[in-house]
Amino acid sequence: MEMLTALGFGRIGAWEIGPQGLRLHLERMGDDAPALYAFVVAGAVMYIGKTTRPLRRRLYGYLRPGETQRTNVRVRGLILDAFQDGKAVETLGFSDKREQRLATFRLNLPAALEDDLIKQLSPPWNGGKADRTANPEPEDRLAIDNSPASAPVQSLGQAPTLTHSDQKQPAFTVRIGRTYHDQGFFNVPVKHAGN
Repeated sequence: MEMLTALGFGRIGAWEIGPQGLRLHLERMGDDAPALYAFVVAGAVMYIGKTTRPLRRRLYGYLRPGETQRTNVRVRGLILDAFQDGKAVETLGFSDKREQRLATFRLNLPAALEDDLIKQLSPPWNGGKADRTANPEPEDRLAIDNSPASAPVQSLGQAPTLTHSDQKQPAFTVRIGRTYHDQGFFNVPVKHAGN
């Protein structure tokens, strides 16, 4: 947790169990985007995530996740498990609203930090590296679902396999949701990003 606070993460709220079940008491940063967030249990960082939507909308996705939102369903269950073990779940947040560019490209500092924070801290609720890349959270899907039906998802299709010295390099599909497409942000999966 010290690494996160040194970067500028601060407490933004906490999860609570009440008569109506799981609730999120968000104290600040609800409208910040893009942003990083972390779930902390007994001082240990358990999960790190990012969002391009307002932080409040992303975090509330853990309250009533849809069936296809596997990460939301899984992490919600882990939050509930922590409460059953008598442990509180605190939420930290980080946002950097400075406009940053590299040539004509906008940079999303929270997105850039997420991969390395997960790599260095290995939060147990983020799952293994294979889990993060094989089953990425369709975080942008909610933004698309709230868009007019005339706003299709942009898809680049299957990427060609590149060859170098007769060795095939891995290929992957880039599917850019409406928010990423409109705002110019996208991330290559960790296993394809190189070292």
